[in-house]
Parts: sequence; C-alpha cells; structure tokens
Amino acid sequence: MLARLDELLDAMIEPDTLRLYWAEWSLRWVNWTIRNHRPADVELHLDVADSRLVLQP
Repeated sequence: MLARLDELLDAMIEPDTLRLYWAEWSLRWVNWTIRNHRPADVELHLDVADSRLVLQP
C-alpha cells in the first residue's frame, strides 16, 4: 500500500514541491510524536521522514 501511495505522490506533485511538503509535515509529525509518544514511536516517525528527505548535490 505504501508503494502505491508513493507512486501517486510522485505522479501528482513536482519533486521539489513534494520535498518541501514532506519536510514540513515530517517536522510537525516528529515534534508531536516526541511530545506524546514513546521513543520507539519517535524512531519510526524519523525513519518515515527520512525515507524521502534526500540531500541534493
């Protein structure tokens, strides 16, 4: 299912725009998770955030 969602995001949103959205929502999501959940949950959310945040040369 996640692969399909990734395909849809890639098809519908320009890469630079998607990276900005992903960074913004990842920051909010991780911040909220740090405040309200266990460390294991934080690690999971960091991994998801990292999945699309690739440094550009």
